Amino acid sequence: MNVLERTYLGKKIPKQRFYENIGLSSTLQKKFVDYIDSVVLLNKFSKDTLHIPSNKAVEEVFIFEVKLKSNDFIGKIDDLLEIIDRSIQYHILFKINTGKKIVCKIAYKNRSQSDSSKYVVDRYFMREFKSEEEFSKVLLPVFNALNMKVLYENILSLFLDFKEDKIEESVQKHKDYLTLQNEVIELEICMNKEKQADRQYGLHKELKTKKKELAKYLKEMKNDNNNEGIK
Repeated sequence: MNVLERTYLGKKIPKQRFYENIGLSSTLQKKFVDYIDSVVLLNKFSKDTLHIPSNKAVEEVFIFEVKLKSNDFIGKIDDLLEIIDRSIQYHILFKINTGKKIVCKIAYKNRSQSDSSKYVVDRYFMREFKSEEEFSKVLLPVFNALNMKVLYENILSLFLDFKEDKIEESVQKHKDYLTLQNEVIELEICMNKEKQADRQYGLHKELKTKKKELAKYLKEMKNDNNNEGIK
């Protein structure tokens, strides 16, 4: 029996539990109902199920299976995942089975410095898996951890293309990379729409600079991935 089988719960959680007591807007509540079919607590990683010590930073880690009413909603649910994340004090890996592939999402989640009873949920990172077998195979090494915080950071690292000394540095660099990537796309769109030659030249110059910055990130990403393979 592997780790995922040992820690399996398969407990369905009513959707309204995540939003009924937090004064959610009617728009978000409708989106929750229209987009999400069900939420199931698949796995619980804790000192009881894995015999890995917990600590103040990370007590337990859950895998939630989110079933959508349409696969078209995958790119539109980060705000709903954040609602779920904020309603639960534990760290969560979200798993969405589309039928053809498995899409997983996870956010960097840590305790608020101003209020240790609350969590700050950062942006979501996504990774796709071709099958359950691939998902299990990729996840297996993360359980070689001294405590739950290390386990959580091991899981989060699977979604990050940059390997810095500290997980928060890796998260920030990946965020900067994604932001720059979006800026390049937006500049290309603006440049193609612009009719004035002088304005188009300015956009082209800015785009060229951004692409050089992006190339540096891509080179570092490639080096990090190559170094990880050597270990």
